[in-house]
Formats: sequence, C-alpha cells, structure tokens
Amino acid sequence: MKPEIIITAKGHKGAFERLTQEFSAIPLFESKDRAAALKEAVPRVRALAHTGHGKVDSALMDALPKLEIISNFGVGVDQINLDAVTLAKNADALVVITPGGADTDKLGNAPVLDALGPRGYLVNVARGSVVDERVLPRYLQENKIAGAGLDVFEHEPKVPAEFFTLDNVVLPPHVASATHETRTAMGNLQIENLHLHFAGQPVKTPV
Repeated sequence: MKPEIIITAKGHKGAFERLTQEFSAIPLFESKDRAAALKEAVPRVRALAHTGHGKVDSALMDALPKLEIISNFGVGVDQINLDAVTLAKNADALVVITPGGADTDKLGNAPVLDALGPRGYLVNVARGSVVDERVLPRYLQENKIAGAGLDVFEHEPKVPAEFFTLDNVVLPPHVASATHETRTAMGNLQIENLHLHFAGQPVKTPV
C-alpha cells in the first residue's frame, strides 16, 4: 500500500506527476470542501508535500495528528510555521535539514526539545546555528531527550566541551555529504553551472 500524503498546491508539473504516481496523494488544493477533505484524511495521512503557494500553518498541522514530515519543494520555508516544529511532539526522531541564517537561528530551542521529549532524538545535519547549543547539553545530561546526532556545530571546528562527557550524543566531524555519490553530484552541479554561465544561460542553482 502506498503511503498517503496531502499535496498543498499543484506546483511543478513533473514533481506533481511523480507525487501522484508514487504515493496515494490527496490534492488538497482541488477540494471544494477543505475541512471535509482533511477530516476524511486524518486517520491515514503522515506527510505533506508543500510548495511555496499558500501557508502551512499551525491549524493545518494540528488537523493532522499523524503528521511526520513536511516535504517542501525548494529551500524557502517562509510559508511554513516553523514555530508550530507539533511536528517535534509527534516525532521519535527530528532531523534538522534547513538553511542557516537569521531566520532559522536557534530554531532547535528549548520549546522544540520539550516537545521532542525524553524518548525523542535530535539529528542536526543543517548548520550549527540552527540548534541552541546552550541548552542542548542540559537536555541530554538530564535525559529530557533520548539523544542527539550532531554533524555540525555553531563555531566549527570547536565543539562545546559538555558534549564530550555524554554517552547519548554522537559527534561526527561534519561529514553529512561525504559520500562518493553525493560529492560526485555536487561536483557535477558545480561544473554544470559554470558551463551554463559561460554559455550565457541561467545557472541551474542561482543560490
């Protein structure tokens, strides 16, 4: 049985076609009665596929108690209520994959860790600034969360000394993309962008 998901907007044609083929998809944006569609989907839906059109607010998240993931088309997350993370409350493992910067600074803070709870794990493969390293050691020491995997740190290569005294945290040295396949793809993209630029064409990934 295919996992059941909600698609919030049609967006990119190719992505929409794959979503509808590879999942049991509910195109919420096509529904004349959004509330009824959500109510009918509640027992099964574990994921949202979102584009930048429309908002994913706390009301939508709260309407889906089994929601595990919001998979966003693109890097912009301004339409998603990141302060609502309900997601952390319902997750056994919260994997942080988001751009760094002022908009996401200390996103993994005390309220998010409280929601994650003593049986939850935090994994950060984004940027060190996204997780509040001032409070995380205490949550690990006091078993307020079960554990953490930290691939990145706010002041790399320096790692807060408190983490080295704990047995419920894994501290790899920033290797999240360090596979042959990923690094090959990264190199290919870099070179493709150069060729496109010198050919007078738009680059594939402007930012």
